[in-house]
Amino acid sequence: MSIFSKLVIAFTLLSTAPVYAGGFGAHGGESVLCKNQSPLFYDAFEAKALRGFDVNLGPANLTLEEKVKFALDRYAPRDPERSAQYQLWANTFLSEADIGDFDVVPIDDAKHVVLPEGCEVKQLINQRAPQIPTDKRYLISKTIWDQMTTDQQAVAILHEIIYRDAISLGLVDSTGSRLLNSYIFSEAVAQLTDKDYWNLLKTSQFIAQKAFSEDYRPTVRFNGILVYGVETLYDDAVLSPQFYRDGRIAHADKTQPPRVIQFVGGTLETIGEDGGEVNFSETGAMQSISPGAGFLHLKNQVTETASGLVEFDEQGHLVRLFMDRYGGSLKIQAQDVYFEGQAYFFPSGAIKVGFITEKVTLQRVDGKFIKIKARSEVEFDERGLVVSVHH
Repeated sequence: MSIFSKLVIAFTLLSTAPVYAGGFGAHGGESVLCKNQSPLFYDAFEAKALRGFDVNLGPANLTLEEKVKFALDRYAPRDPERSAQYQLWANTFLSEADIGDFDVVPIDDAKHVVLPEGCEVKQLINQRAPQIPTDKRYLISKTIWDQMTTDQQAVAILHEIIYRDAISLGLVDSTGSRLLNSYIFSEAVAQLTDKDYWNLLKTSQFIAQKAFSEDYRPTVRFNGILVYGVETLYDDAVLSPQFYRDGRIAHADKTQPPRVIQFVGGTLETIGEDGGEVNFSETGAMQSISPGAGFLHLKNQVTETASGLVEFDEQGHLVRLFMDRYGGSLKIQAQDVYFEGQAYFFPSGAIKVGFITEKVTLQRVDGKFIKIKARSEVEFDERGLVVSVHH
């Protein structure tokens, strides 16, 4: 069990109201209390003071739940997986919260950079994993919560669900969560390039500098492909993505390929969890991917195993397929013809050049039949007829 799921709550009768102490394993969010104004959530104060970011959570008439959804919908194009998970946690936030007449003792996890002059920073929320089914995950001071605007309450909820993600990754302070939150509750997230977003997650520690296990799987989606969210592996292999000058992603070394990769004239169905490198053009089109083992479907005639690197042109046509030493078979002239190594294709998906591993008899373009020896390179026309053979 993670140390972050173990919590001791001390009930100390220092006043007529109970006081919820942070204790070991507790995490939380803070409010900023200033005279003659409603409380702010600390993330909003810090974002304005450090970055000039303003809270932008839609029209004033939106409900609390709608404001949180407004922010996460804006975030979704940038990171669909993370925003979807955050929305699930947001949907259950209030049912998992005890908003009561108690104070929450300060939790030493903030590492403040700036503090408001003439104002008080006070703990608003204590977050910890429930120890028994009836426990609430979030303990919230009702006195402060009820004085906050809907915008500030929404910022608080966003903070807690982001922090929940951070806690699951083993992070022990809220600095990264506050940084990511500042982009999500403002309009800044919509302005980020691929490179900007990778660096934001890295600075926020949602991307690890180094993974010490093959089981490390946080991912970031770029152009529909999940890229491993880690800079280096346990064996010092560098995984940091490469980007074009305009900030678009160009290359990543380790991916989690989609189950189906579609291209003009066919699909590649992957069957493994781990993939290799992926390359994108400057327009965002996938140029190549190493999906691991899979099944190649070309037009309506071919369904056979394939693996290795798959290359596409800018228009999305299959150009070249690198098969591993086990190779694969393509149906040509109603026969299963076995290939290995690299094969080239016409834009239609028909094979153009391939290295045949077993002897076969095929028809040539002149109508005659030719016996082709094993381990021959064969060139075809778009109809599948043999143009030339090289032994």
